[in-house]
Amino acid sequence: MQYADVPFAEAFGKTPNEVYKESIYVGYRYYVTAKKRVRYPFGYGLSYTQFAYSGMRVKEEGGTLTVSCAVANVGAREGADVVQLYVKAPRGSVFKAERELKAFQKVYLKAGKSKDGRCFRC
Repeated sequence: MQYADVPFAEAFGKTPNEVYKESIYVGYRYYVTAKKRVRYPFGYGLSYTQFAYSGMRVKEEGGTLTVSCAVANVGAREGADVVQLYVKAPRGSVFKAERELKAFQKVYLKAGKSKDGRCFRC
C-alpha cells in the first residue's frame, strides 16, 4: 500500500480546515470495502506472544444476539489481545460499509492460560 491508496490523499492536509469526504468509509471500512491490502490491518496487534481463539458461540434470545469465545495465550510470555466482533448488515436501502466493528474486549492472559471471552451483545 502507498499513500496514494489513501482516499482523498491528494486533498488531505492542504487547507487549515479539513473536509472529510469519505462518508462512512473511514479507516478500515474503506480498505475492506475497496478490497485494498494493507500491511497491518485494523486490530492486527503486535505482541510478544500469540493467541488462539476457539469455541465461538452465537446465541439468539429475544431478538438479541450474544457472541462469545475462548481465548488462549499459546505463546511463551504473558500478554494482552483484543477480541473484536465485526458484523455485516443485511442488504437494504440504507448505505452501509462491508463490515463494521460492533464490539471489542481487551483480554490479559499469562502464558499458557485461557479464559472465556466476554459475551458481546448486538
